[in-house]
Amino acid sequence: MPATAKKPATMPAQPTFPPVMTSDPFPFTDAPHEAQDAGNEADREPFTPDTADKADWLIGKIADARQRAARVRENAEAIARQHEAEADGLLWQFGAALQEFARKETDRSKRRSVRLLNGQIGFRTKPAAFTVADDVAALVWVRENLPAVLRLDKRAFADVLAVTEEGNAVHGETGERLPFVAVMPAEDVFFVK
Repeated sequence: MPATAKKPATMPAQPTFPPVMTSDPFPFTDAPHEAQDAGNEADREPFTPDTADKADWLIGKIADARQRAARVRENAEAIARQHEAEADGLLWQFGAALQEFARKETDRSKRRSVRLLNGQIGFRTKPAAFTVADDVAALVWVRENLPAVLRLDKRAFADVLAVTEEGNAVHGETGERLPFVAVMPAEDVFFVK
């Protein structure tokens, strides 16, 4: 007969901080709040950042977690670059021979690819591509013949705008009012660094 898990009798009203899944083996030992009875979790008050010391401790924990995440990303990117370099080296060394093998196999089987245990090799038709050789001539032609194709680069456009004291958008150099631009007022936004 399979064992069944027991359901807890009561759920806590509010989760405690930090969460259960933490890398810190003693999550409350460096917390600047009241001393808590480590032996009786039911009597423990949930952590609340309601003082400068508690808020500072919490911000330190957040900053530390972000730094660990950044280090993990750096290491993962470095490892990925090493693997990509290894793959590029193998393709440089053996790519022509592998392509020749694929050519023979696809000619023999009349298929465009060969399935192997670790992947697939083969050939696919690359569609024709276009590149603009003369940007100015292309822009003149598109403005006259295909105006719907033009797209607005909002970031570059925002770089030349300015806001007047009245809250109107104007061209930064000429001062020309731009009624088609809506100005979003400045506001305070919460952040944690």
